[in-house]
This record gives sequence, C-alpha cells and structure tokens, in this order.
Amino acid sequence: MAPPKRQITLKDVQACLSANSTLPYSRLLRELVTTNANSPLKCTPKTAGRFGSVMVTLTKQSPFRYTLKTVSTPARVRDVLLNELETHKEKDPSARFCCPHINDSTDAMSDEDTAKHLINQLPHPTFTAPHCIPDLPCPYLDGISSFPEDDTCSFPAIQTMLSTSVLPAGTPIPLQHQNESTAYCTLLVGSIVWMVWPPTRENLTALQTAYDSCSANPSSAGSILDETAKRLIGGVTFVHNVGEVMRLPPFCIILGQAMKMSAVCKYSVVDASRIVPTLKMLPFIRSWWLMDGAGIERRTKFGSALLDVVEEILNGAFETFKAEEYSVLGAEQRKGVLTDLLEAWDDIIHGFMGILTAERANELKEMMKELLEMVGGVAVTCAICRTSTGMGASLSDHFDNEHWPRSGAGIVEQTLPVDDDNDAVGQFPAGPATLPPSHQG
Repeated sequence: MAPPKRQITLKDVQACLSANSTLPYSRLLRELVTTNANSPLKCTPKTAGRFGSVMVTLTKQSPFRYTLKTVSTPARVRDVLLNELETHKEKDPSARFCCPHINDSTDAMSDEDTAKHLINQLPHPTFTAPHCIPDLPCPYLDGISSFPEDDTCSFPAIQTMLSTSVLPAGTPIPLQHQNESTAYCTLLVGSIVWMVWPPTRENLTALQTAYDSCSANPSSAGSILDETAKRLIGGVTFVHNVGEVMRLPPFCIILGQAMKMSAVCKYSVVDASRIVPTLKMLPFIRSWWLMDGAGIERRTKFGSALLDVVEEILNGAFETFKAEEYSVLGAEQRKGVLTDLLEAWDDIIHGFMGILTAERANELKEMMKELLEMVGGVAVTCAICRTSTGMGASLSDHFDNEHWPRSGAGIVEQTLPVDDDNDAVGQFPAGPATLPPSHQG
C-alpha cells in the first residue's frame, strides 16, 4: 500500500472544511484553524516541541499492511465489522454498541439493529445519522494487525485490544482529553479533521474548569466546551486520511469531526512510566468523572486497575534491577518507575485512596510496608523520605505514622452520583480517563 498523501497544511484543512461547510462542527473548526494560537500539523520544530519529544503522528503506514485486502475497501471493512459485531454479541448478549451524538435523536430500532445499519452504510461517504458506534471490540482485526514498535513505550504496563469507532458524516468529536494511554488510531474508511492540543498546564487547567462548569450546567455543556476550545493554545490541525496512523500522547486534548462516513480503528498502550503522572492527574480526572456521571463502582475499577500496575512497580517489574537490590544501589542506578513512585508517594496517596475500596487500600498499605522493610538497609532508611529510623526501629510504624493517611483506608469521598448502570462512553477513540483492560490479542 502506497503511503497516503498527507493533508497537513493549512490549505489542506481549509479545503476539506470548505467542501463540508454544512456539517455541524465545520464552522468551529474553521475558526480554530485560522487563529494564531494554533498551527497546521506541518509546522515549525518549536510548535512540534510543545508535544514533547514525539509529534502526534507516528507513521504513515497502516498496521494492516500485510493483510491489505481485508480492509482495502469500505465494503470489505463493512463485512469485517459486521462479523466483529456478531461475534461480540454472541459473547456478551447484553452488550450495547451505539451512542447518540444528537441529544434529541430518537430511533425505533434496537441497539444491535442500529449498529448493523450504521456499519452497512460504510460504503456511502455522505451518510449521516444521529448515532455512532464509539467502541466496537475487534479481536479479528487485532489478530491481523502489526503495529510498529514505539520507543516512547519502553515498559508497556497495560495494552488494549483493537476496537473500532464508526462515525457517520458530521459526527462531532467534542472537546475532551485523551486518557492516560498513548493511542494509535488508524483510519479504515472516510476522513476526519482533527485539532490536537498539547497537555500543557494552562490547557489542562482550562479544560478542567470547563468540565467543572459542565457539571454545574449540563444543559450548556456543548457551548462551554466549544468556547473553551477557542482559549486553548498550541494546537495542531490536519486531515486524517485512510491508511494513516495517528498517535495521541497521554492527556493531550482533542476535538474533531468526521467529514465522511468513517471507521477508525484504535489501540492503546499505558507505559509504566505513565502510572505516577496519572496518579498526579487524579484531581483532573475527578472533574471528568463528575461531568460524565461516573459512579463509585467505575471509579474503584479504575483504582483497582492502577493498583495492579503499582504492585508490579513495587515488585521491580519495570526496572533493570531487582527490588531487593534497591538499598545498595546509587541514586543514578535507582532511577526508574519505582523511584518515581516513592518520591511522589506523599503527594499522590490521598488521591489514590479516594478511588480504592477498603480491601484494596489495605493491600496497598501492606505492599508498601513490605517494600520499605525490604529496602531499608542496615541504616533502616525510609525509601520515601530518606529518614533513618535507626537500628531496632520499625519502618512499618514509621510508614503508618508519616506516610499513610490518618483518615483511614478505603474510599475517602463518595460524593459522585452512583450511575453504574449507565453505559455511556466517550464519543471517540481513546475514551477519556478509563484505564483499558489487559491486551488479549
């Protein structure tokens, strides 16, 4: 497959928007792409540097290059996704697939029939509908994909199976954040115009404020998010073409629109190095949960998934040394995810406790005590604060007194609405702020 012609200049994006000027988000996108605060993806190194060491696009080559015929046409993609839909429905008869992107939309068809109808329209580029499919699990596509290695993910802690979003023409992708993972999104059918902003302190603060405002004024959420998009700085815009892979860095901010009937396949990786930064982001994530109506069960599932990775960190799974060797290594040799966690412990533990059940919080407490006792060394030194408690002293007692919240274990606050039967999901790709399940492919 020849690499697609990249549409990354301002002229490319404007031409695409002009050709689809009647679609709902085209006006907002035109305004965003022409402001001096943003740039086309074909930009200067200074602009690219806002995203860190790697730009938002990773490669122009499809991960399906070895099995091209399978996804070479919209009709073939349609057939594959219909099979994936049937497979998943057999596995989970209660599964829901569709999500309205127009609030006052009504549809007499069942969820499964609506999903089939949407998928059957993939060969029709101008098809519009009030629903989309945010996240269809695709084990078959997962099995035939071949993503390139990414040197920014040295220690993959969590990986997802491939899933696909089906977005009718005009489907808006409202302002939202990419979650804690790095996402790889391959367009199989259609065309999407994207705005992607770097996760700077200023941009994330503005988005968190918007989330809080949306929680207080849910009927105005759309206009609040649109106005917030106009205040973000340093974004890049481009047209996502069939066969291109887009990489979204953790916690970047996205907004977009399907310009044609589109199907985009995505896959996410949470690197071990992202766990501590994610724990630091819990106040921001909490604002998202408030807006999204996330109940206690959903939050504690997120906390439990994080704790599973934290346990691996404490066991030294992502280090070049064994955890028991920690105390005899120099500062440079100890650098890594374990040290990052220990150094940040006092800053993150209160937030972490707020998303753990009492049982899981107690597991964390015992794991930390065990680690501190193991790495305390001859001087019985606390690996968190570097205080030497002296011979005969208990690091376990020191931890209880100095590094464990006095409010006790378990969920600290339970003020969020409990709507655990609500299956609503983020309208696109990476699905904000939900740690993905383990990769099964």
